[in-house]
Amino acid sequence: MVRSAPLPAGWPDLTPVGEPTLRTYPVYRAASVDNDAVEGEGLRPLFMEFFGHISRNDIAMTTPVDMGYAPTDDGALAMDRMAFLYRTTDLGPTGLDGAVVVEDVGARTFISVGVRGDYTE
Repeated sequence: MVRSAPLPAGWPDLTPVGEPTLRTYPVYRAASVDNDAVEGEGLRPLFMEFFGHISRNDIAMTTPVDMGYAPTDDGALAMDRMAFLYRTTDLGPTGLDGAVVVEDVGARTFISVGVRGDYTE
């Protein structure tokens, strides 16, 4: 496993590669932008909305990121949302910062499978 940034407070450790595991995540704060709030599609326009926000709020560029995907008209999946995960829920205020929405996300449980590799389409 490779950890490039601290996980949000209270999160379980990374899932070992290839091992399905039931994971419960506590409440966490996320700053997110979706494609409806920016011009263009894909990673670059979403990330550019974050640049000023993370700079003003002293959030590391290596913070964990959550990418959301939605089906397109042809049935493929396309990235439609990006969220930077704050280390703690007391870092900065919630609310709007331009196109960035900062909110606390409720606790939830997922089945997680660890993977490793480069980001590709």
